[in-house]
Amino acid sequence: MRVLQWRNPATAGESCTVHAKMTDPVKLDRCHFERAAKMAYTVQWLYTNAIYIMFSFSKKKSPDLEMQINLLIFLANKLSNSGKYLHEIAYIRKTSVMTEKYSAMRNIYFDIERELIRHNPEKWSSAQSIRVYVRHEFHLNDFIPNAFLLIFATYQQAAIFLLEELTNRLFDHLAIPFNQRIVMFEEAVDDKGFLGKIKAREGKLIWHEVEASFLSSKHIEPLVELEGEFKKIVRRLYNEFTKRFSGDLARLSIENLFRSMKTDYGNTDALSVLLEVMPEGILIEDRFEFYPQQEFEAGLRLRLQEVQTENSKLKEESRLLKEDLDKFKATQEKIEQMRKAQDKFIEVVSHQFRTPLSVIRWESEILAEVLAADKSSVQVREAADAIQTKSIFLIDILNDVFELLVIEAGQFKLNLKPSPLWEMIEELLVSFKADAAKKNVIIVFDKISMPAEAISLDVGRIRSVLNILIRNALNYTPSGGQIVIKLKKEIENDKEVFHLIIQDNGVGIRREDLNKIFSRFYRSPDVIKIIPDGAGLGLFIAKHIIEAHNGRLWAESDGIGKGSSFHVILPKTI
Repeated sequence: MRVLQWRNPATAGESCTVHAKMTDPVKLDRCHFERAAKMAYTVQWLYTNAIYIMFSFSKKKSPDLEMQINLLIFLANKLSNSGKYLHEIAYIRKTSVMTEKYSAMRNIYFDIERELIRHNPEKWSSAQSIRVYVRHEFHLNDFIPNAFLLIFATYQQAAIFLLEELTNRLFDHLAIPFNQRIVMFEEAVDDKGFLGKIKAREGKLIWHEVEASFLSSKHIEPLVELEGEFKKIVRRLYNEFTKRFSGDLARLSIENLFRSMKTDYGNTDALSVLLEVMPEGILIEDRFEFYPQQEFEAGLRLRLQEVQTENSKLKEESRLLKEDLDKFKATQEKIEQMRKAQDKFIEVVSHQFRTPLSVIRWESEILAEVLAADKSSVQVREAADAIQTKSIFLIDILNDVFELLVIEAGQFKLNLKPSPLWEMIEELLVSFKADAAKKNVIIVFDKISMPAEAISLDVGRIRSVLNILIRNALNYTPSGGQIVIKLKKEIENDKEVFHLIIQDNGVGIRREDLNKIFSRFYRSPDVIKIIPDGAGLGLFIAKHIIEAHNGRLWAESDGIGKGSSFHVILPKTI
C-alpha cells in the first residue's frame, strides 16, 4: 500500500491522503508534486482503477466440472440410498463428450430431486424449493449458466440464456460470419434496446452487457421487450433459411433446432419463452411441449375443473330444460284442446247465427218487394228495409270475425284454382245493384282494357275481398256519387300481374290514416261519423288475403271529401 500526499490548492495548509492499491508500484522519492498536476493524475488513476474493479466484480465465472459434480454429491448424501447416485456421478468423469456430461448430470439431479421430495416432503415441499436452496448454497448467481446449471437459474436468467442459445444455434447452422452477425443485430434492433449492447470478440458473440442490462432493468416488462427484440432476429434468420433452402426444408430445419432446445433444456420452466419468438407455422401441433410441466399440469387440472363445473351446469340446465319441455307439452295439449273447442265453437256459431240471419235477410227482402208493389204503409216498408240492412251487416260482421279467428289460429290456407277475375267482379256487381240504386250511386265497370284470361286464386276469399272493397265504396259514397272499377294487366318485375282499381268520390281518407286503415279494429273518426256501426276488420282481412296470394293492397286519397282509390295487385300465377 502506497500513501500519496499533496496539498489541496483550494485549502492551503490542509493535507489529503489517498490510499490506492498499486499492482505495479512505482518508487516515489518525493511527496510533493505540482498541486494541479498531482490532483489530475490522482483523479484519472482512481477513475481507471474503479472501472477495472467494478468490471472484475461484475464479471461472472465459468463453472468447472468439479464444482458441478460436488453439487450432485452434496445432494446425493442427503438420501439414505446415496450409493446408487454416487456411482452414477463417478461415471460422469469418464464421459468425454461435454453434452453427454450435461445430459447425465441433469438426469441424475432430477432423480435425486424426486427422491428428496418423496422422502422428506416437509423440508422439500417442491422442486422449486430445492433449486432455490442449491442456488444459494453454491452461489450459482456468480456463475455463467450452462445446460446443467440452468436448472437452478432464476426465470429471467434462464430466459435470456435460452434466447441467447437459440440465436447462437441459428447463426451456427447458417454458418454466418461473426462480423455479419453484428451487422444483422444492428439492422434488426434498435441500438438503445437490450440487444444493441451485443459485442463480438475472438469469433464469439459476447452477451455479458446484454445480460447485465436486462437483469438490472427497471422497465415495467423487460422480458416482453427482450422477447420482442429476439423475435426480430429470429424472424430475420428464418427468412435467411427460406432463401437458402426450399420452404419445407427451411421449416424442418427451424423445427429441428427448436426441438434440440427442447431436448437439451426440456425441464426448464423458462422454456416457454421460446414460444414467444417462434415463427408462425412452426411446430403447430407440438407447441404445448414447450410449456413447463407443472404449468401444463396445472392448466390441465384447471381445465378439468372447468369442464366438470360446466358439466354440472349442463346437467342442471338439462334437468330444467326437461321440466320446461314437459310443461310445454302439457301447454301444447291444452292449446290443442282449446283449438278444437274453438273450431267447434266457430262451427256451431256459424251455423246457429248465419242460418237464421240469412233467413231474416232474404225474407225481409221479399217482404220489402211485396210492400213496394202493394204501395202500402211507408212505415212498414222502411222497417222491412231496416231489417234487411241490419241482417246483411250482421252477416258481414260474422264472416269477418270467423275469418279473423282462422287467421289468428294459424289455419289460414288457400284453395287455388284458375278463375277469371272479371267474371267474379260482374257477379258481385249484380248483388250490389239494388243497394246502389237505393243510394242513387252509379257503379261503372270499365271493360275496355279488361284481361279475359284466368288467374290463379282462391275464389271464395278473393270474392270476400271484392265484397269488402265494393261494400266500403258504396257505404262511404254519398247519393249521386259514382264508383268506377277498372281491371287491367301489367308487367311488374318481368312478371304478368292483374291490377284492380276501385275508385269512388266519397268521404276520402286523411293522409295519416292511409296505412292505419289496414290495422285490426281500426276505424277512421271521419268514417265513424257517417256509419257508426262496424268492427274495423274488413280491410285487415282483405290485406291478409291479398298478401297470401303474393299480392299487394294499398289505398290512395287526396284527403277528406276528395274520394279514394283502392289498388289490388295479383300475380297471374303464384
